[in-house]
Amino acid sequence: MYVFLLILMPLLCLFCYFISRNKISLVLSGIGGVTCVLFCILRSLLSFRHRVPLFSFASNFSYYCITEYAFPLVILYALYFLISRDTIELKVKSFLPLEAGFFAVYMPYLIITANSSPVRSFFELFVKPALFAALLILCAALIFFIARSVLEKTTKKSVLYSALLAVALFIPIFLNTLWLLGIFIPFVYAASGVFILCGFAIAVLMMIFKDVLQSPLE
Repeated sequence: MYVFLLILMPLLCLFCYFISRNKISLVLSGIGGVTCVLFCILRSLLSFRHRVPLFSFASNFSYYCITEYAFPLVILYALYFLISRDTIELKVKSFLPLEAGFFAVYMPYLIITANSSPVRSFFELFVKPALFAALLILCAALIFFIARSVLEKTTKKSVLYSALLAVALFIPIFLNTLWLLGIFIPFVYAASGVFILCGFAIAVLMMIFKDVLQSPLE
Protein backbone atom coordinates (compact mmCIF):
# COMPACT_ATOMS: atom_id res chain seq x y z
CA MET A 1 0.00 0.00 0.00
CA TYR A 2 2.83 2.38 0.82
CA VAL A 3 5.27 1.33 -1.94
CA PHE A 4 4.74 4.32 -4.22
CA LEU A 5 4.79 6.69 -1.25
CA LEU A 6 8.09 5.28 0.03
CA ILE A 7 10.03 4.95 -3.24
CA LEU A 8 9.06 8.11 -5.13
CA MET A 9 11.41 10.59 -3.42
CA PRO A 10 14.39 8.20 -3.28
CA LEU A 11 13.90 7.77 -7.04
CA LEU A 12 13.96 11.55 -7.35
CA CYS A 13 17.28 11.57 -5.45
CA LEU A 14 18.66 9.08 -7.99
CA PHE A 15 17.29 11.26 -10.78
CA CYS A 16 19.29 14.18 -9.37
CA TYR A 17 22.44 12.06 -9.44
CA PHE A 18 21.71 10.96 -13.01
CA ILE A 19 21.35 14.58 -14.09
CA SER A 20 24.49 15.83 -12.33
CA ARG A 21 26.71 12.71 -12.42
CA ASN A 22 28.23 14.12 -9.25
CA LYS A 23 28.46 12.34 -5.89
CA ILE A 24 27.80 15.70 -4.20
CA SER A 25 24.19 15.20 -5.24
CA LEU A 26 23.97 12.00 -3.17
CA VAL A 27 25.71 13.69 -0.24
CA LEU A 28 23.17 16.53 -0.31
CA SER A 29 20.29 14.05 -0.43
CA GLY A 30 21.81 12.26 2.56
CA ILE A 31 22.13 15.53 4.46
CA GLY A 32 18.51 16.35 3.68
CA GLY A 33 17.37 12.93 4.89
CA VAL A 34 19.37 13.03 8.14
CA THR A 35 18.16 16.58 8.81
CA CYS A 36 14.58 15.42 8.40
CA VAL A 37 15.01 12.42 10.72
CA LEU A 38 16.26 14.76 13.46
CA PHE A 39 13.46 17.23 12.69
CA CYS A 40 10.77 14.52 12.83
CA ILE A 41 12.09 13.19 16.15
CA LEU A 42 12.01 16.68 17.61
CA ARG A 43 8.57 17.37 16.20
CA SER A 44 7.12 14.09 17.51
CA LEU A 45 8.40 14.95 20.99
CA LEU A 46 6.93 18.44 20.95
CA SER A 47 3.60 17.98 19.17
CA PHE A 48 0.68 15.60 18.72
CA ARG A 49 0.30 14.64 15.06
CA HIS A 50 -3.34 13.49 15.02
CA ARG A 51 -4.87 16.85 14.15
CA VAL A 52 -8.63 17.20 13.84
CA PRO A 53 -9.14 19.60 10.90
CA LEU A 54 -11.72 22.36 11.07
CA PHE A 55 -14.10 22.98 8.18
CA SER A 56 -12.26 26.17 7.32
CA PHE A 57 -10.35 26.85 4.13
CA ALA A 58 -8.12 29.52 5.70
CA SER A 59 -7.26 27.37 8.74
CA ASN A 60 -6.33 24.29 6.71
CA PHE A 61 -4.54 26.25 4.00
CA SER A 62 -2.40 27.93 6.66
CA TYR A 63 -1.75 24.60 8.37
CA TYR A 64 -0.55 22.91 5.17
CA CYS A 65 1.51 25.94 4.21
CA ILE A 66 3.30 26.14 7.55
CA THR A 67 3.71 22.47 8.44
CA GLU A 68 3.86 20.51 5.18
CA TYR A 69 4.65 22.39 2.01
CA ALA A 70 6.01 25.90 1.61
CA PHE A 71 7.43 26.67 5.05
CA PRO A 72 9.56 23.51 5.58
CA LEU A 73 10.77 23.70 1.98
CA VAL A 74 11.74 27.37 2.19
CA ILE A 75 13.27 27.17 5.68
CA LEU A 76 15.46 24.17 4.85
CA TYR A 77 16.83 25.76 1.69
CA ALA A 78 17.29 29.16 3.34
CA LEU A 79 19.29 27.59 6.18
CA TYR A 80 21.44 25.67 3.73
CA PHE A 81 21.97 28.82 1.65
CA LEU A 82 23.07 30.80 4.71
CA ILE A 83 25.19 28.14 6.43
CA SER A 84 26.89 26.50 3.45
CA ARG A 85 30.20 27.87 2.22
CA ASP A 86 29.64 26.50 -1.28
CA THR A 87 29.56 28.79 -4.30
CA ILE A 88 26.29 30.47 -5.24
CA GLU A 89 26.13 28.31 -8.34
CA LEU A 90 26.39 25.08 -6.35
CA LYS A 91 23.83 26.34 -3.84
CA VAL A 92 21.38 27.05 -6.66
CA LYS A 93 21.89 23.62 -8.20
CA SER A 94 21.69 21.90 -4.80
CA PHE A 95 18.01 22.67 -4.26
CA LEU A 96 16.55 19.52 -5.77
CA PRO A 97 18.83 16.84 -4.25
CA LEU A 98 18.72 18.51 -0.82
CA GLU A 99 14.94 18.86 -0.78
CA ALA A 100 14.35 15.41 -2.32
CA GLY A 101 16.41 13.86 0.48
CA PHE A 102 14.46 15.80 3.11
CA PHE A 103 11.02 14.97 1.70
CA ALA A 104 11.99 11.31 1.16
CA VAL A 105 11.60 11.10 4.93
CA TYR A 106 9.20 13.96 5.66
CA MET A 107 6.50 13.12 3.12
CA PRO A 108 5.90 9.52 4.34
CA TYR A 109 6.09 10.78 7.94
CA LEU A 110 3.39 13.36 7.25
CA ILE A 111 1.04 11.00 5.45
CA ILE A 112 1.46 7.90 7.63
CA THR A 113 1.12 9.82 10.92
CA ALA A 114 -1.65 12.15 9.72
CA ASN A 115 -4.32 10.18 11.57
CA SER A 116 -4.71 7.02 13.65
CA SER A 117 -6.60 5.10 10.97
CA PRO A 118 -4.54 2.59 8.94
CA VAL A 119 -6.68 3.32 5.87
CA ARG A 120 -5.31 5.86 3.39
CA SER A 121 -7.07 7.33 0.36
CA PHE A 122 -5.87 7.27 -3.25
CA PHE A 123 -5.10 10.97 -2.94
CA GLU A 124 -2.83 10.44 0.07
CA LEU A 125 -1.03 7.39 -1.31
CA PHE A 126 -0.53 8.48 -4.92
CA VAL A 127 -1.63 12.02 -5.76
CA LYS A 128 -0.08 13.86 -2.82
CA PRO A 129 3.38 12.23 -3.18
CA ALA A 130 3.35 13.02 -6.90
CA LEU A 131 2.34 16.62 -6.13
CA PHE A 132 5.32 16.89 -3.76
CA ALA A 133 7.70 15.53 -6.40
CA ALA A 134 6.32 17.81 -9.13
CA LEU A 135 6.56 20.79 -6.78
CA LEU A 136 10.25 20.16 -6.07
CA ILE A 137 11.08 19.71 -9.76
CA LEU A 138 9.25 22.88 -10.79
CA CYS A 139 10.80 24.89 -7.97
CA ALA A 140 14.29 23.65 -8.86
CA ALA A 141 13.87 24.70 -12.48
CA LEU A 142 12.47 28.11 -11.55
CA ILE A 143 15.22 28.78 -8.97
CA PHE A 144 17.80 27.97 -11.65
CA PHE A 145 16.24 30.47 -14.07
CA ILE A 146 15.78 33.11 -11.36
CA ALA A 147 19.48 32.88 -10.51
CA ARG A 148 20.48 33.05 -14.17
CA SER A 149 18.23 36.06 -14.86
CA VAL A 150 19.56 37.86 -11.76
CA LEU A 151 23.15 37.32 -12.90
CA GLU A 152 22.21 38.50 -16.39
CA LYS A 153 20.47 41.52 -14.81
CA THR A 154 17.21 40.90 -16.68
CA THR A 155 14.70 42.27 -14.17
CA LYS A 156 11.55 41.32 -16.08
CA LYS A 157 12.56 37.67 -16.29
CA SER A 158 13.51 37.64 -12.61
CA VAL A 159 10.10 39.00 -11.63
CA LEU A 160 8.30 36.57 -13.96
CA TYR A 161 10.15 33.51 -12.68
CA SER A 162 9.70 34.62 -9.06
CA ALA A 163 5.94 35.00 -9.60
CA LEU A 164 5.79 31.54 -11.18
CA LEU A 165 7.71 30.14 -8.22
CA ALA A 166 5.20 31.63 -5.77
CA VAL A 167 2.30 30.18 -7.78
CA ALA A 168 3.98 26.76 -7.97
CA LEU A 169 4.48 26.74 -4.20
CA PHE A 170 0.85 27.43 -3.41
CA ILE A 171 -0.98 25.28 -6.00
CA PRO A 172 -0.42 21.95 -4.13
CA ILE A 173 -1.46 23.59 -0.84
CA PHE A 174 -4.63 24.92 -2.48
CA LEU A 175 -5.49 21.52 -3.98
CA ASN A 176 -4.72 19.62 -0.78
CA THR A 177 -6.98 21.98 1.17
CA LEU A 178 -9.86 21.52 -1.28
CA TRP A 179 -9.44 17.74 -1.10
CA LEU A 180 -9.46 17.75 2.71
CA LEU A 181 -12.68 19.77 2.77
CA GLY A 182 -14.29 17.66 0.05
CA ILE A 183 -14.77 20.66 -2.24
CA PHE A 184 -14.64 20.38 -6.06
CA ILE A 185 -13.06 16.92 -5.89
CA PRO A 186 -13.15 16.29 -9.69
CA PHE A 187 -11.37 19.64 -10.17
CA VAL A 188 -8.81 18.68 -7.51
CA TYR A 189 -7.88 15.48 -9.32
CA ALA A 190 -7.87 17.13 -12.75
CA ALA A 191 -5.74 20.08 -11.61
CA SER A 192 -3.43 17.73 -9.70
CA GLY A 193 -2.96 15.70 -12.87
CA VAL A 194 -2.04 18.82 -14.86
CA PHE A 195 0.42 19.96 -12.17
CA ILE A 196 2.03 16.52 -11.98
CA LEU A 197 2.32 16.34 -15.77
CA CYS A 198 4.02 19.75 -15.77
CA GLY A 199 6.54 18.45 -13.24
CA PHE A 200 7.09 15.30 -15.31
CA ALA A 201 7.57 17.37 -18.48
CA ILE A 202 10.18 19.55 -16.75
CA ALA A 203 11.96 16.40 -15.52
CA VAL A 204 12.11 15.09 -19.09
CA LEU A 205 13.49 18.43 -20.28
CA MET A 206 16.08 18.29 -17.49
CA MET A 207 17.25 14.92 -18.81
CA ILE A 208 17.39 16.18 -22.39
CA PHE A 209 19.18 19.42 -21.53
CA LYS A 210 21.23 18.20 -18.57
CA ASP A 211 24.39 19.67 -20.10
CA VAL A 212 22.76 23.11 -20.01
CA LEU A 213 21.82 22.66 -16.36
CA GLN A 214 25.41 21.77 -15.48
CA SER A 215 26.90 24.68 -17.41
CA PRO A 216 27.92 27.89 -15.54
CA LEU A 217 25.00 30.17 -14.69
CA GLU A 218 26.66 33.21 -16.21
